[in-house]
Amino acid sequence: MLDTPENDTKVPLNESAAIQVHFNLIPSSVTRWSKEKSTSQETAMLAVEEPLALEIDGKNSAILMRLPGAEKELAIGFCISEGIIERFSDISMVHHCGSFASGNRSKETADLETRNKVRILTNGNKAQGSDDQKLLLVRSGCGRNSLASMDNALPRCTSSLKVTTETLGQMNSQLFGQQKIKRISGGLHSAVLYDKNAQMLIGFEDVGRHNAMDKILGHAYMRGISLENKILFTTGRSSYEMVTKAARTSIPILVSLSAPTSLAVELAQACAITLIGYSRSNKMVIYSCPERIDFDAPMHPLCESDDTMTQALSA
Repeated sequence: MLDTPENDTKVPLNESAAIQVHFNLIPSSVTRWSKEKSTSQETAMLAVEEPLALEIDGKNSAILMRLPGAEKELAIGFCISEGIIERFSDISMVHHCGSFASGNRSKETADLETRNKVRILTNGNKAQGSDDQKLLLVRSGCGRNSLASMDNALPRCTSSLKVTTETLGQMNSQLFGQQKIKRISGGLHSAVLYDKNAQMLIGFEDVGRHNAMDKILGHAYMRGISLENKILFTTGRSSYEMVTKAARTSIPILVSLSAPTSLAVELAQACAITLIGYSRSNKMVIYSCPERIDFDAPMHPLCESDDTMTQALSA
């Protein structure tokens, strides 16, 4: 049982999940103030944020600020979704040393340097211009921020996927169960991959919404999961970087609890991606390609009553 940030409820976790959560949290002494209780000295749990160095063919290419875990998935997803490597088949080897899974915090601290580096070898077929990129520092709150990549033509989505509003509402309802670390520390984004029947395939949390999405993408590539008929759900705002990642990886429907930016909507329209914002279990705003959404299907009763929970998830 682990405390939530407010220390007023308990969150039960199974043993394996609790180990993973434990090694992504650090205790910190804080002073808590409230009008009713004045001040008190307490211990708060903070989500871990560490740099991950990405080396491609022996060249330092990027430093990603991330929540530890799924480093290979993050590296692969980042490289493909950012156009650094064009296809998963162009990767001949990916190597990462270290893990939080051993349960030995002192050993993990000693292995910090190797734990925070991923090496990728390609077969030489990297995307055009990728060798010209300077070392990138990708902060947890930002994407790659390379405006030059916008000059490259993005593929147009041709997926015939269609989903009902009821299905999207069910996805909304399931999101809370995936947020194991955020329920304790707060301060994290989530991304979840669903099939057309609202079956959750994989979900990740991270300090950056881009990282959570990249971990999803890398996981799918490493396991041969097609993305052309899937829905990707995120908790953060949909910026142009998020839509660009969806376009490069053939995701037809991108859903967020938050709002999109104007450029994100423009890119989604140009790439024929269905972009949904302000998603709740009983309402949403579709900014592009609404033809993929079936509005006539009846809403499940559960989806009409949990809007308050969803609003809390996006806070």
